[in-house]
Amino acid sequence: MPGSEIEDELGDLLFTVVKLARKLDLDAETALHPGTRKFATRFRAVEQLAAARGIVLEKLAFAELDQLWTR
Repeated sequence: MPGSEIEDELGDLLFTVVKLARKLDLDAETALHPGTRKFATRFRAVEQLAAARGIVLEKLAFAELDQLWTR
């Protein structure tokens, strides 16, 4: 599936999530803020763990990055 088709499908999915939030009487953007903060906190922890181990995040494969994320 070419990239533009994937983007189109992702856009549909995001739109559906926003519709679900409305149906649940929630504001999607407001609901996103705690998740964004949680992600940022976790990512900083991954950065600190990598730094303590002398690992350069940009050079890691996804699977290796995922292992740090799990820790």
